[in-house]
Amino acid sequence: MTMKITELQVERFGVWSDLHLPLNRGGVSVFYGPNEAGKSTLMRFIRAMLYGFRPQDESTAGPHPTPIRCDGALRLEKSGREHLVRRITSSGTRGRVLFDGVEDPIKTDSLMKNLVGGITEPVYENIFAIGLNELQELATLDGEEVARHIYGISLGPDGERILKAHTGAENESHRLLDDTAPDGSLLKLVRDLDAVDRELASLGDPSRKYDELVSKRDHLEGEIADRKLRQAEIQYEVRARGFMDRVHGPWSREQQLRREMSGLPQLVDFPSDGLQRVEAWDAEVDSIDSRRRQTLSEIERLESEISRNTLEPHLEEQATTIRHMLSEQESVRFIERRLIDRRARQEATKRSLDAALAGLQGQWATDRLEETEFSPAALYQLAQAARDYQKAGASRARIIRRYKKYAAVANRKQSSTEDQVRHLGGLNMVQAREHAQRRLEELETVITLRNRETVLNELISGLDLQIGLINRPKDLPDYFHLTLWFFGMAGFALLAAGLFALIDTGPITSTQSWFFSNAPWIVGATYICVAALCGGVVWVMNEHYEPSRYGLDTLQKRRQEADEELGEIRHEILRITQLDVARGPMPTLADTIGEEPDQLTEESVSRAIRRRLVEFDRYEQQSKRIDAIRNRMSRLRQALKTRQRDIVNARRFWCEQLRRVGLQETLKIKAAFDLLQRVADARRLWIEWRDDERELEIDDRRVRDFRSRVEGLARRGGSAGTQLDWYQLLSQWELQLRQIEDSRQLLVRLQSELDDKRKRLTGINDSLASVRGQRAAMLTRAGASDRADLISRLKSYQRYNELSRLLQAASEEVAAAARLEPDLAIVEEDLLRFEPSRNEEQTILLRVELVQIEEQQQKGFEKLGRLKQEILDLENDRRASSLKFERAQLAHELENSTQRWLALRATGQTVEKMRARVERNCQPEILKHASEYLDRLTCSKYHNIWTPLGQRHLVVDDERGESLKVEHLSNGTREQVFLAIRLAVMKDFSDRGVELPMVLDDVVVNFDQLRTEAAVRTLLDFAEQGQQILMFTCHLHLAHMFENQGIEPIWLPTRTGNPSREGQRA
Repeated sequence: MTMKITELQVERFGVWSDLHLPLNRGGVSVFYGPNEAGKSTLMRFIRAMLYGFRPQDESTAGPHPTPIRCDGALRLEKSGREHLVRRITSSGTRGRVLFDGVEDPIKTDSLMKNLVGGITEPVYENIFAIGLNELQELATLDGEEVARHIYGISLGPDGERILKAHTGAENESHRLLDDTAPDGSLLKLVRDLDAVDRELASLGDPSRKYDELVSKRDHLEGEIADRKLRQAEIQYEVRARGFMDRVHGPWSREQQLRREMSGLPQLVDFPSDGLQRVEAWDAEVDSIDSRRRQTLSEIERLESEISRNTLEPHLEEQATTIRHMLSEQESVRFIERRLIDRRARQEATKRSLDAALAGLQGQWATDRLEETEFSPAALYQLAQAARDYQKAGASRARIIRRYKKYAAVANRKQSSTEDQVRHLGGLNMVQAREHAQRRLEELETVITLRNRETVLNELISGLDLQIGLINRPKDLPDYFHLTLWFFGMAGFALLAAGLFALIDTGPITSTQSWFFSNAPWIVGATYICVAALCGGVVWVMNEHYEPSRYGLDTLQKRRQEADEELGEIRHEILRITQLDVARGPMPTLADTIGEEPDQLTEESVSRAIRRRLVEFDRYEQQSKRIDAIRNRMSRLRQALKTRQRDIVNARRFWCEQLRRVGLQETLKIKAAFDLLQRVADARRLWIEWRDDERELEIDDRRVRDFRSRVEGLARRGGSAGTQLDWYQLLSQWELQLRQIEDSRQLLVRLQSELDDKRKRLTGINDSLASVRGQRAAMLTRAGASDRADLISRLKSYQRYNELSRLLQAASEEVAAAARLEPDLAIVEEDLLRFEPSRNEEQTILLRVELVQIEEQQQKGFEKLGRLKQEILDLENDRRASSLKFERAQLAHELENSTQRWLALRATGQTVEKMRARVERNCQPEILKHASEYLDRLTCSKYHNIWTPLGQRHLVVDDERGESLKVEHLSNGTREQVFLAIRLAVMKDFSDRGVELPMVLDDVVVNFDQLRTEAAVRTLLDFAEQGQQILMFTCHLHLAHMFENQGIEPIWLPTRTGNPSREGQRA
């Protein structure tokens, strides 16, 4: 569906009028003009021709716009056919469209949609026709239809599942608990639980209103039933009065029409066009009678003229021979004049032939020219041999140039690779790469061991600290022991005093006296118990603070194991670091990373080795490219041998064809064809001379034969003695024959006309009788005596038909009204007594009452509904048990939601990692092509465009592998990104068979010189794929840049119609 614009025809649009611009036949057309030259107007003109005018297109600029008439056309090619699309201002539309001169809105709309391949106007303005403002704005790529093409319709099954899982987990997590706002299901559950608790505490007894509500309900239902009965009665009466009102009018008209129809005549069998027929027959009778009288006068005139004319029979015997000679007379005169011219031309041809034979190299004569073969087959073979010979030579030269180009590239790349290998100390790339890879693995092992060494050192320090704390005894404070001894000594003293008093007192007399008299020993026993308690506490404290041999042995064993492991790690580190001594003549690490040896670390060395591995990969790719170039060179050498054989065969075939046409062998194709042309010219002159000689003989013989026949006829006719030449004699005979022929033709014509007139008269008489009979029959059929009587009866019959139609309409109206109310019956007496004004008054009063009843019913139903709901609420009040059940459910749901929220947080972290991996490997196809265009536009500075999964914003990777959002790029780079995306989208449309011209307005003005040249090359390469590009610019250097690439700019005229000054100077 390729579509290309070949010419812009602007009759009136914006600042342009009467402008016709033919476009370049190639893929790119560059329009140059200064500022305000009308470039943007031409862009809007192209858009308007394809999609229609906008209101601002059809009005003048300024604070007070006035309407203008827009008119223009696009001449374009599509699928090998040329079309002309014209659009003209038309009120209420976006312009009247003429497609190849055809103006059919339905057809042209379908053709225009097919022309643009189904591309909508927003997609066209955001992708195919862009200026600097559109290129700078990311919003132009965020439209739904445009974004669907850029970001892809589907993410693929994996991407869909990951995005769905990520979005679902994030949404569900935010639904449960939102970190940014006091919202979420968890908080709502907590608030609901608190509200249920408060409501449980505030419940009371709801049983006092039930009887009162039931009584009100019964009373209200009785009132509603009474109003329903009255409402039905009023509705029936309103229907009956309305039915009477609808039926009375049609019934009255029906009665009046019947009375009028009863006095009118009926013409049942008379045709509807009978009067017209009678009038037509009257006019036809008058016309036929007039023609009859005219025919009689013409017959009399012809009979008189025939009697006056007679024939003269002289010269009729030789008429055929004379006519034959007269037909040959002009050709013989022409031959006589041609004889003179041909003799002169034959002499000139003979002189040219002699000169041409003298100018040929070698012995050339007419016999050799006759033997030379100039057949189309021989000339075609000679031309084909020349083309094959030239083509073989050009192909060999082209292969030689390509071979030299590949050889130079291969030598340059090989020299660069050898310079890099020279610094590897005699190792090749593979050995150096293996050495670096092993070194990287060893360094990663050393880094792991260093980390483990740090962990063990910290572990040993902690173990030493714990062992030191265990070995240091922790004594109890002195006041603790003093307190223990105080309670112990006091207890023993008091116990001894009590026992002594007991022994000294004697026998016990009473329990009370015994208890109070022996209190000291009880107090002493108490103190002893307190001392025992303090002794137990001291023993426990000593057991706790004294060194534990079991814990100390464990810590010492763990420290010994850590020391052994630390020794092994340090031994392994030393072994790995000393391996580099016997690695061969590789550069030192300091040379590798450019740092002082004392500043080297494992991380810096690891980064340096990784950089070297990347360089080795690049060198390996370069080596592969060199091998590929050398393979191409090998294939080119084989092709060169083949081309050499082709040249030998073509040269041999060329020489054979030269000998075939009679020329000498030569390898100079141009000289051979020049000689062939001169020989062909000489042969042509010889053929012309030979043909002239033959034709001279034939013409001379014809002239002599004609003269002899004329003289013989003159002798037989008795004209031999006249002094006239044979041309005059033929003229005299011709005049006499013409007179005889004219007389004969006149008689024949007159007799024929007379016969025709007689036949015509007979037909006229028959037609007159037939028409008169038909007219009389029609008048008799209508019962009329003449035409006036017929007209009067027809008018009465016409009124009868009109009244019949009105009567049928009135009857149908009455029947329709009866069908609308089948349950109502009316008799004719009711219709006779009916009064419309009184019926209308009664109907209005009934309708007012009906409205009042409906309002009362509505209020009653609303009140009844509220009462029933209150009663139902009282009957179904189970809120206490319901609230308890609801509280249990809320508590269970709160526990489940908390566990689900924790699981969702863990799931979100896992899905995020999977999403990052998919974003790098599963980008839309359009962004892959856009990355290729961006790499060319930015000279390999930025090489990848991608978009986060399920989002619609762009990220760009630079040459260092860093990812940047489009908003963080410079203006020029961001414009290059958007241009690359639009090129990719257009390539996607082109792959699907849709190609519209790309219209650009100064989109490269913010590019530097290097990237501007890259953009020009990219656009030219894009155009070579079949895409038409229209570039508008006000920068002269950009126009010259395209001109240097072979694209002749189109210099836009100024408002006066002349090209711009810059264009003229260019």
